[in-house]
Amino acid sequence: MPNPKLLILTDWFYPGYRAGGPIRSCVNLTIALQNSYDVFVLTGNRDFGKSSPYPTIQPMQWTQFDERIQVCYVDTQVEKLQALKKLIKFVGPDILYLNSMFSWKFTIYPLLLYKLKLLHLPKVVLAPRGMLRSSALQFKSNKKKLFLSIARLIALFRMVHFHATDQQEEKDIRIQLGVREKQITLVPNLPQMKQGPFTEIVKKKNQIKIIFLARIHPIKNLHLLLQVLSNIQSKYSIHLNIYGVIEDSQYWEQKCLPVINTLPDNISVSSPKEIPHDKVHNLMTQNHLFALLTSGENFGHSIFESFLAGRPVLISDQTPWTNLEEKGIGLSLPLNNIDAFTQAIETFAVMDQEAFDLYAKRAWQFADEYVNDPELVQGYQKMFS
Repeated sequence: MPNPKLLILTDWFYPGYRAGGPIRSCVNLTIALQNSYDVFVLTGNRDFGKSSPYPTIQPMQWTQFDERIQVCYVDTQVEKLQALKKLIKFVGPDILYLNSMFSWKFTIYPLLLYKLKLLHLPKVVLAPRGMLRSSALQFKSNKKKLFLSIARLIALFRMVHFHATDQQEEKDIRIQLGVREKQITLVPNLPQMKQGPFTEIVKKKNQIKIIFLARIHPIKNLHLLLQVLSNIQSKYSIHLNIYGVIEDSQYWEQKCLPVINTLPDNISVSSPKEIPHDKVHNLMTQNHLFALLTSGENFGHSIFESFLAGRPVLISDQTPWTNLEEKGIGLSLPLNNIDAFTQAIETFAVMDQEAFDLYAKRAWQFADEYVNDPELVQGYQKMFS
């Protein structure tokens, strides 16, 4: 009996990396499910924020990504929407999985076709990917509110099933979209499922290297992390490595750079660098602590990448990763308590090799147990059944 066909629509996919978590969610999903489904991906042919297409990819052709995964890169600059409709019909999916809340081409247009019965699909699943959180809705809020109002008015989501990745997102879907509870399935995001061996790093007392890996955008609160560093006692030597796309240049220039320029001599900061995903693990192992004082994450792939690399994390309490102190793998703290973040960094800085290694090995073990939980993949199979 042939496998069911799963068609994923998403704005960005591999080899893109600039959009961060949404790309990793899709790639991880396709790899994890390819033994149970014939997986097809329709996506754009250029990376997030880029005007030029991927140089080595031929658009509008199905290419083999893995054994049971085929990808078609749509030329978003010139292709008409009618072509997308034909591609969906060509696949004839058993499940259509939409990977955005507000993408015109890859979510709204297919939903309108489905609503008007111009596409006949056995099942449609929509993953908002954290876009319904209050912290995300505050950006371009008027356009988003208008769309949601119209969508509710025409019952656009009446026949759609929703994928929530945590309890907060489940609540956001019910409140913002007015859908029934039985239309929502809560299944955590799939992280990268392969983990390398534990890698040690030298840890000297009163010294620490911190990595920030995220888009340079107000929602990620890099400026707060920099403010925390400005409060660190002079006896500690701290180096912060910044990696990520400068998505909001005004935020970087007006909120982050001024703090960097006034940091004391014991604090050093590297300029932001963009990195493809295949470099992330190695970079994580070269640092002691991952820090992200985010205003909201529905998963936080970079957080889990730190666990995979065997590195503790210092994050806000606005992510699904909680009770970190009890597990001995990091700290999650409220954003309004800057002093607590300052104290946390100084606590990690003062650690000697033995104390730090306990944290690092527990983080690695936590990730190992997480990726080997069979219920992760089974949750998706149930949602798509």
